[in-house]
Amino acid sequence: MNYYHIEPEVAGSLGDQTVMDTESWPPKVSRLEFQFDGWLGDELLEMFPCFICTTALADALLAGKLSGVAFESVVISKSENFLKFYPDTALPEFYWLQVIGRAGADDFGVDKNNRLVVSHTALTILKSFNVNHADINFFSNSS
Repeated sequence: MNYYHIEPEVAGSLGDQTVMDTESWPPKVSRLEFQFDGWLGDELLEMFPCFICTTALADALLAGKLSGVAFESVVISKSENFLKFYPDTALPEFYWLQVIGRAGADDFGVDKNNRLVVSHTALTILKSFNVNHADINFFSNSS
């Protein structure tokens, strides 16, 4: 099966309610607040070391019975800049997409450089949603 690196849109930052253990690498997050600074509309977003996705995308990934991924709740907030520049932008509901698999073996994994790796099956589902601002490249276990 083919695997791909995917670098999702970065639309914000970790909010003040995020609880993160920085003693390990990558840092371990036990509570996530994603604070939007802007948003181009993608349904899969990244803010190292975390990913979030819309509930619609999460439902599709769950229906696909993909390996290496789990979902948890996320606190969503908007920065002052977001409120100033995008006052009428309504955000959909999001889930925290937790990557628990191995890159190149499971449908979702993180490689040695902490980059998201997805299977062809996962990528097919992702591409049926808005991921227009994500960078997608072929992944090799030797890369």
